[in-house]
Amino acid sequence: MSETTDPGFTNEDSFISLDTASLRTELPRYKLVKQFRNLWLDCRPLEKSYLWLGRGIVDRRFAPMPELGLLIEESHQIVSSRLRTNTVNRGFALVSGLKVHAGERILELAKPNRGLISNIPAPRLVIANSAFRAKFYPEAQTVPVEFPGEVNEGIPCLVWPHTREELRTYAKLLAEDGYIESPDIWCKHFRTMEEDPRMPLGTPKIAWLKNKKLIRTAMARKNVQMHEGDWLLHFGMNSPGGGAPSDRILNTILRKSSSPKQK
Repeated sequence: MSETTDPGFTNEDSFISLDTASLRTELPRYKLVKQFRNLWLDCRPLEKSYLWLGRGIVDRRFAPMPELGLLIEESHQIVSSRLRTNTVNRGFALVSGLKVHAGERILELAKPNRGLISNIPAPRLVIANSAFRAKFYPEAQTVPVEFPGEVNEGIPCLVWPHTREELRTYAKLLAEDGYIESPDIWCKHFRTMEEDPRMPLGTPKIAWLKNKKLIRTAMARKNVQMHEGDWLLHFGMNSPGGGAPSDRILNTILRKSSSPKQK
């Protein structure tokens, strides 16, 4: 990280630390956590002498933590509770035991592979800078000019917290049962943690062919977070009101496309 880089920002300004966001907005961190559905754990080491390990929730085996891991909903609530009660709100005590998506697994933050926890800077909680700016600095957001049905270069992808192969399988099943028009277009609107966060130039919007409210189910059951503006950017429509109806075929697709550890 260069000396001119704001230490509150990470990953080329893609994320902003919760502490920095709190300082800039003058809001307590627990209130910020409640305003952002996506919260990430930044486990990137500050030097090469160590790395953070997580423990599998089923096999309990240690594995390297993802550099930037999306918290599962349960851990998101734990962070909110810890900050709200003001009992463990700093250092490793704040992030200890938090669970994140790691490809097909969920890992629970455990320890560094070497050294004492007390001597090593704890992983940081971060939020997406794009969501932060949209929330608190909407006047600074630029609205891209686009042709109808197309998405311009620079529009961020939706985050897919599983493998690319599972995404392809999911898209194929959705298309086969008439929920979407094109599996290829569907896949271009998503990225995994390691992939380019922007969509290719000229990507058409997703054509959803069934009840629009079922999009909520299709996303939520895969732990894909959608903000209000995402509906227009990715589906060309405003968020539909009301709850999603039950759909037996979609439930079957969700089950078939999930890895064994998600079922």
